[in-house]
Amino acid sequence: MDENVDGQVRDRLSKLDDEPTDRIERLVRSQTDDDRAEARYQIVAALSNAERLRMLSLLVECECCTCELRAALDLPQSTVSTHLSQLFDAGLVHRRREGRWRYYRAAEGVEKLFAALDIVCEGE
Repeated sequence: MDENVDGQVRDRLSKLDDEPTDRIERLVRSQTDDDRAEARYQIVAALSNAERLRMLSLLVECECCTCELRAALDLPQSTVSTHLSQLFDAGLVHRRREGRWRYYRAAEGVEKLFAALDIVCEGE
């Protein structure tokens, strides 16, 4: 482990009185790095809207153009485009252009993400 991190751990531990230092040291060492935390935040933020979740579940089933999603979800074009941009920026969908149409599909791993969410939901 990096000496800087070890120094930070020692500094934090030296400030504690009767805390369980071994456990705290493990927690400090196991923290998610900033880049990973930001990527996870982007995904969770993109999933925090029911319309985007429904849209993404359709894209797991098949590739769709914007107009198909608009019709299937009964949403305005601007709303569909905004949601797709957020999903794309989070890495949850891929897109391609064919003529004047833009097609979207779920990124690899989204189906597993939904399966994990289902497991959590079943545990309620």
